[in-house]
Amino acid sequence: MGNPLEQAQLIRQLFAYIFDTDLSSVKANILHCVIGAIIYPLGYWLLLSSGWYRPPFDGWLWGLTTFVFPMGAFALISERPFLLIDNSARLSLMILIGHVLYGLALSRIYHALRASRAITGVRDR
Repeated sequence: MGNPLEQAQLIRQLFAYIFDTDLSSVKANILHCVIGAIIYPLGYWLLLSSGWYRPPFDGWLWGLTTFVFPMGAFALISERPFLLIDNSARLSLMILIGHVLYGLALSRIYHALRASRAITGVRDR
Protein backbone atom coordinates (compact mmCIF):
# COMPACT_ATOMS: atom_id res chain seq x y z
CA MET A 1 0.00 0.00 0.00
CA GLY A 2 2.99 2.33 0.18
CA ASN A 3 5.13 4.01 2.78
CA PRO A 4 3.03 5.40 5.66
CA LEU A 5 4.85 8.74 5.34
CA GLU A 6 3.74 9.24 1.76
CA GLN A 7 1.07 11.93 1.78
CA ALA A 8 -1.23 9.77 -0.32
CA GLN A 9 -0.88 6.86 2.08
CA LEU A 10 -1.66 8.99 5.14
CA ILE A 11 -4.68 10.53 3.39
CA ARG A 12 -5.89 7.07 2.31
CA GLN A 13 -5.57 5.75 5.88
CA LEU A 14 -7.40 8.77 7.23
CA PHE A 15 -10.26 8.35 4.75
CA ALA A 16 -10.42 4.61 5.47
CA TYR A 17 -10.59 5.23 9.20
CA ILE A 18 -13.04 8.16 9.21
CA PHE A 19 -15.23 7.45 6.19
CA ASP A 20 -14.67 3.70 5.84
CA THR A 21 -13.83 4.14 2.16
CA ASP A 22 -10.85 3.29 0.00
CA LEU A 23 -9.49 6.39 -1.69
CA SER A 24 -7.24 5.79 -4.69
CA SER A 25 -3.63 6.99 -4.58
CA VAL A 26 -4.31 9.33 -7.50
CA LYS A 27 -7.23 11.01 -5.70
CA ALA A 28 -5.22 11.21 -2.48
CA ASN A 29 -2.31 12.89 -4.31
CA ILE A 30 -4.70 15.32 -6.01
CA LEU A 31 -6.25 16.13 -2.64
CA HIS A 32 -2.79 16.77 -1.16
CA CYS A 33 -1.89 19.08 -4.09
CA VAL A 34 -5.17 21.01 -3.78
CA ILE A 35 -4.66 21.45 -0.07
CA GLY A 36 -1.04 22.54 -0.57
CA ALA A 37 -1.70 24.90 -3.47
CA ILE A 38 -5.04 26.42 -2.43
CA ILE A 39 -6.08 25.68 1.15
CA TYR A 40 -2.62 26.12 2.70
CA PRO A 41 -2.00 29.63 1.23
CA LEU A 42 -5.61 30.66 1.91
CA GLY A 43 -5.32 29.61 5.55
CA TYR A 44 -2.02 31.46 5.83
CA TRP A 45 -3.53 34.62 4.33
CA LEU A 46 -6.55 34.47 6.66
CA LEU A 47 -4.35 33.94 9.71
CA LEU A 48 -2.03 36.82 8.90
CA SER A 49 -4.85 39.11 7.84
CA SER A 50 -6.33 38.66 11.30
CA GLY A 51 -3.15 40.18 12.78
CA TRP A 52 -2.68 37.19 15.05
CA TYR A 53 1.07 36.88 14.53
CA ARG A 54 3.78 38.68 12.61
CA PRO A 55 7.16 38.14 10.96
CA PRO A 56 9.85 36.97 11.30
CA PHE A 57 8.30 33.91 12.92
CA ASP A 58 5.15 33.59 10.85
CA GLY A 59 6.59 31.46 8.01
CA TRP A 60 8.39 28.85 10.06
CA LEU A 61 5.58 28.69 12.63
CA TRP A 62 3.06 28.11 9.85
CA GLY A 63 5.30 25.41 8.35
CA LEU A 64 5.72 23.75 11.75
CA THR A 65 1.98 23.89 12.38
CA THR A 66 1.17 22.35 9.02
CA PHE A 67 3.61 19.55 9.78
CA VAL A 68 2.47 18.80 13.33
CA PHE A 69 -1.25 18.92 12.53
CA PRO A 70 -1.36 16.34 9.73
CA MET A 71 1.57 14.25 10.86
CA GLY A 72 0.54 14.35 14.50
CA ALA A 73 -3.21 14.56 14.75
CA PHE A 74 -4.12 12.80 11.52
CA ALA A 75 -1.60 10.06 12.17
CA LEU A 76 -3.15 9.38 15.57
CA ILE A 77 -6.66 9.44 14.09
CA SER A 78 -5.45 6.92 11.49
CA GLU A 79 -4.07 4.76 14.31
CA ARG A 80 -0.46 5.48 13.34
CA PRO A 81 2.31 6.64 15.73
CA PHE A 82 2.46 10.36 16.59
CA LEU A 83 4.41 12.25 13.89
CA LEU A 84 4.98 8.83 12.30
CA ILE A 85 8.41 8.60 13.89
CA ASP A 86 8.27 4.95 14.89
CA ASN A 87 10.92 3.84 12.40
CA SER A 88 11.12 6.78 9.99
CA ALA A 89 12.49 9.66 12.09
CA ARG A 90 14.84 10.82 9.33
CA LEU A 91 12.04 10.94 6.77
CA SER A 92 9.79 12.77 9.25
CA LEU A 93 12.55 15.34 9.71
CA MET A 94 12.80 15.84 5.94
CA ILE A 95 9.03 16.33 5.73
CA LEU A 96 9.24 18.86 8.57
CA ILE A 97 12.00 20.77 6.76
CA GLY A 98 9.94 20.77 3.55
CA HIS A 99 6.86 22.16 5.31
CA VAL A 100 8.92 24.86 7.06
CA LEU A 101 10.63 25.89 3.81
CA TYR A 102 7.24 26.09 2.08
CA GLY A 103 5.93 28.20 4.98
CA LEU A 104 8.93 30.52 4.72
CA ALA A 105 8.47 30.89 0.96
CA LEU A 106 4.78 31.60 1.42
CA SER A 107 5.63 34.19 4.08
CA ARG A 108 8.04 36.01 1.76
CA ILE A 109 5.48 36.06 -1.06
CA TYR A 110 2.71 37.26 1.26
CA HIS A 111 4.77 40.08 2.72
CA ALA A 112 6.12 41.11 -0.71
CA LEU A 113 2.56 41.33 -2.03
CA ARG A 114 1.45 43.33 1.01
CA ALA A 115 4.38 45.72 0.55
CA SER A 116 3.66 46.18 -3.16
CA ARG A 117 0.00 46.90 -2.39
CA ALA A 118 1.06 49.52 0.16
CA ILE A 119 3.34 51.17 -2.42
CA THR A 120 0.62 51.27 -5.10
CA GLY A 121 -1.98 52.53 -2.63
CA VAL A 122 -4.29 49.51 -2.87
CA ARG A 123 -6.07 49.04 0.44
CA ASP A 124 -7.23 45.84 2.11
CA ARG A 125 -10.92 45.70 2.82
